[in-house]
Amino acid sequence: MPVEQNLIRNGDLTYMQGTLPESWDRWSPRPELAPGFAVEPMGVAKGKASLSVHGYDNGQIGFWKQRCEGVEAGQWYLFSVHCQISKIALPIESLWIKLEWQDALKNPIEKCIVSGLRRKGEDILVEDSVFAPKDAVSVVLELGLKHCTGTVRFSEPSLKRVASKLARSVRVSTVCYIPPEGTTPEKNLAFYAEKIDQAGQNHSDIVCLGETINSAFTGRTPFDVAESLPGPSTDVLGRAAKRNRIWVVTSLNEREGNRVYNTAVLIDREGKIVGKYRKTHLPETEILSGVTPGFEYPVFQTDFGVVGMQVCYDNFFPEVARSLVLNGAEILFTPIWGDARNGGVSWDIMARARAIDNAVPFVASSFTPTRRSLIIDASGRILGDTKGQEGLVTAELKLGERQIEPWLSVSSSAEWRRLYRTERRSETYGSLSRKPL
Repeated sequence: MPVEQNLIRNGDLTYMQGTLPESWDRWSPRPELAPGFAVEPMGVAKGKASLSVHGYDNGQIGFWKQRCEGVEAGQWYLFSVHCQISKIALPIESLWIKLEWQDALKNPIEKCIVSGLRRKGEDILVEDSVFAPKDAVSVVLELGLKHCTGTVRFSEPSLKRVASKLARSVRVSTVCYIPPEGTTPEKNLAFYAEKIDQAGQNHSDIVCLGETINSAFTGRTPFDVAESLPGPSTDVLGRAAKRNRIWVVTSLNEREGNRVYNTAVLIDREGKIVGKYRKTHLPETEILSGVTPGFEYPVFQTDFGVVGMQVCYDNFFPEVARSLVLNGAEILFTPIWGDARNGGVSWDIMARARAIDNAVPFVASSFTPTRRSLIIDASGRILGDTKGQEGLVTAELKLGERQIEPWLSVSSSAEWRRLYRTERRSETYGSLSRKPL
């Protein structure tokens, strides 16, 4: 099959007035739940026709569909379609864009939920790399709308074979070390720079250090030691990062004007700060010490993937990890003092839950009380654990690896990381952000 061949028949949506476009059909579970279907002569892109779906109320569900033949099992394909939306507030949750891979008997093998949306106003380009699983010989394309009012118009659907897409490997270290008694901020930085060297000797790509390492165990307050970033602390850590060609995540007390923050920093292989995240959830001890919370959930591109950072108490609130991942994070790092809930029993359960809920690896550096610094893969398996002892652990993680699970919410199998993004019901979550009385 030539690489440029589009497996979707009649992708230009040519049709005769009063008839459906050839190769396309409509589907809804019951007539009374069917949205409005139409073929419109002017599409989203290049003046071509479009398939439109109009939701009259939030109880309707329906889509245009086509079975595409000629699929080669074990191959990657690039799916794309242009969309134009009107009065749809949450397209990622309201659009129905799915590919159901089928075997020779037309039995469903796996369902791929397309979630690669790039929006510019009311125009959206949907583009995603999809994998044809074992035994697949055809795929059913579904383009529609669910449970919302508004209109979507689909134009130029395309499914073309592309080069294989490989999962990316990243070698990760995390540490559990308490500085020697009588330490100072300066001694702390030198101490943790040695741990960066240790991770470098393990040929790690990135190492996670602990929380507020410029004040931890020094007896000094955050206000006493806070500094601008970049500053003396990141200079020391940056030199260690550069000589080891390694990325570094840690948390430091940052000063900006008259404010002090607990700030996670991301330092690159050249020793420069490329990202900062200010802890958004502060326990009383920090509040009474004069620390100010942050208000945003930024993520940062590295040479191995997109990094999200949270700090300690943030991990007690699942909304933080979810916000970071929805913003694009492919791996989460958590400098954390410790999680003493239920005598420490809850710590690894919560850490694994964050990974499982969001389908991304989770890495944490802890001091106390369990002294369990953890490396967890996207399925919740613990690959690195300091197990109550001081030390450094290293593990290989895969980013972008396909994780196929049976059933979930579909009739065959699917990837959770694709599924939850489109099946969230954020319009029902108002109580999460509702102001208290």
